[in-house]
Amino acid sequence: MTLRVSIIINNYNYDQYLASCIESALAQTYTNTEVIVADDGSTDNSRSIIESYASCVIPTFKVNGGQASALNAGYKKSSGDLVIFLDADDILWPSCVSEVIRYWRPNLMKLHFNLAIIDSAGKPLGRLFLRPPLPRGDLRQRLITDGTVATMPTSGNVFPRAFLDQVMPMPEVGWERDADAYLLNLAALSGEVGAIDQSLGSYRLHGGNVSAMVKDGRMNKIGLRKFLQREILTDQSLATYGNKIGARYRLGTLTGSLPHQQQLFLHEKLFNEDQCFAGHSTFAIFVVYMRLLLHAKGLALYKKPIIAAWSLLIMLLPKSVVQPLVVMGYQCGTVLAVAAFGARGL
Repeated sequence: MTLRVSIIINNYNYDQYLASCIESALAQTYTNTEVIVADDGSTDNSRSIIESYASCVIPTFKVNGGQASALNAGYKKSSGDLVIFLDADDILWPSCVSEVIRYWRPNLMKLHFNLAIIDSAGKPLGRLFLRPPLPRGDLRQRLITDGTVATMPTSGNVFPRAFLDQVMPMPEVGWERDADAYLLNLAALSGEVGAIDQSLGSYRLHGGNVSAMVKDGRMNKIGLRKFLQREILTDQSLATYGNKIGARYRLGTLTGSLPHQQQLFLHEKLFNEDQCFAGHSTFAIFVVYMRLLLHAKGLALYKKPIIAAWSLLIMLLPKSVVQPLVVMGYQCGTVLAVAAFGARGL
């Protein structure tokens, strides 16, 4: 049986990148594909660009509701056996779907492939999103234990309809950004993950996505708070779906992990000492964070004292002077990766 593949482009005000994204989806050497463009109420020139491809793509226009709502709208119009959700600022290489079909196995809940990093103008930056080998196989125990596994972002994943039909439409409130976290984690909890180490597309770094945590040399309060709220939602989703499918995911695994507790500590120190995000004092969160750091597995031993010393300075110094120290931690890699410290990505 020849598998049909749906490429669903989700777009919001990315008119400067949208045409090249659509062109890359239409240029696939594997012919049994459909391209759907879900526009989330853009206010730029996106609509006219999409309409110029009306004979080649399936367009869907909706009022602005966030990324999850765009993914839901696009999926509703799709018919493929396999689905790629493609961010409008990224591109796929012509051989992408052909390679996916070559690697695909019926038992997979997700297959991810590497992406080469390009700048806003499309110039290659000479590195991959994740250093190979990508995680693969049965990752459920790692997810159940750690609350997270390293993965590619939205555009570097393929899902079977059999899985998506179980979890779509996805919840939209709280998932206005980074909605891929919902799908990526539930897929890993459901079964086997396949991987293609070589890049089959490009992930674009630009001002809108280079860092939601640091903006103009300062910590982004809104970005950090949304990250913490999204991890709470992810944790709840894993617990709910895990209960549905019989996976033993314990609520609080992700939010009790080292990366999450570090981010929570930074948030409480910088922004929220008077009205604590987690219901505990900054010092209490710091103690939990240090205990997790001490016992962390998979983190190079030489990094532990560096991270501990940096964190202690942040704890002891007045809030008014710790901003540059926290920003330095992000820039130098002292802040643990969102996808756990075992991830070797951006």
